[in-house]
Amino acid sequence: MSKGRDFMNIDISLVIALSATVIATLTPMATTYMNNRHERKMYELRFYKQHQAEAIENYIRDTGSVISSPKEDNLTSYGKSVGEILLYVPQPLCDEISALHKLITSYDWSNAQDRYLKLCQGLAEYHPRRSK
Repeated sequence: MSKGRDFMNIDISLVIALSATVIATLTPMATTYMNNRHERKMYELRFYKQHQAEAIENYIRDTGSVISSPKEDNLTSYGKSVGEILLYVPQPLCDEISALHKLITSYDWSNAQDRYLKLCQGLAEYHPRRSK
């Protein structure tokens, strides 16, 4: 009977030792995986925020240029940036951008200038590089 108990004790000791070894091996790998995944997500978030800021800045620059000087080159740059900014701003600002776009495409420059200044204030509040 004591031989059976010794066998059980050795078996349990072996299982505990092997479990500790497996856990000691897997823990650093799991930690590395989770850290790398977190770093990748943070990189993607920084990239998104940087691109968002650039899209807003380009839109403000190009819209100001087209309103002050509606030349073909300015209209082309404006057309590129208006489509891009809509990807990065919330719906209320999208509505404001669309309303300004209608004024620009109908060559209503005086009303476009007024709406542009109001929109710039809204974009400044939303801008990702703005210190809070």
